Amino acid sequence: MITCPKCGTQLEDGTTFCTNCGASLAAPDPAPAPAPAPAPQYQQAPYGQPGAQYQQPYGQPAYAYDPADHTAEFDSAEVADNKILAVSCYLFGFIGIIVAALFAKDSKYTKFHVKQALRLSIAEVLAFIPCIIPILGWIVTGVLFLILFVVEIIAIVWAFQGKSKDLPMIKGIKFLQ
Repeated sequence: MITCPKCGTQLEDGTTFCTNCGASLAAPDPAPAPAPAPAPQYQQAPYGQPGAQYQQPYGQPAYAYDPADHTAEFDSAEVADNKILAVSCYLFGFIGIIVAALFAKDSKYTKFHVKQALRLSIAEVLAFIPCIIPILGWIVTGVLFLILFVVEIIAIVWAFQGKSKDLPMIKGIKFLQ
């Protein structure tokens, strides 16, 4: 005969549960199973700060720093004073580039946009090369000019917003850095 450890009722051998209180009479496991290790926690930082980490698949950290964004390198007062010259670089092509370079010699913000507009103008000149080939070249040139027009609109909007980012599609032109 065995005794229930919870209520003290006498029970027959081989019984697994107490008939009085329902307690389990099986022997407890000597070693409990280990708890699973917790997943690594990444500290959430505001977007845009260098070193901010966010969780990605497979536990790889993703950094919220954009190396193509140079906005933090310029003083906000300088940006506010020279937005119009920065936009004129994109609107008026080579003439706008020359005017902006002459009137804002000391402005790093304007120099950044002069370089970006010069890259865009060089890309537009290079887009004429496929035009040598009849029909297919004309189509390719038209598509390239459409893409460059969209990039120019993006550049104008970013300049009005005071942002200084490398333009998509033409940031590969490295000789003007």
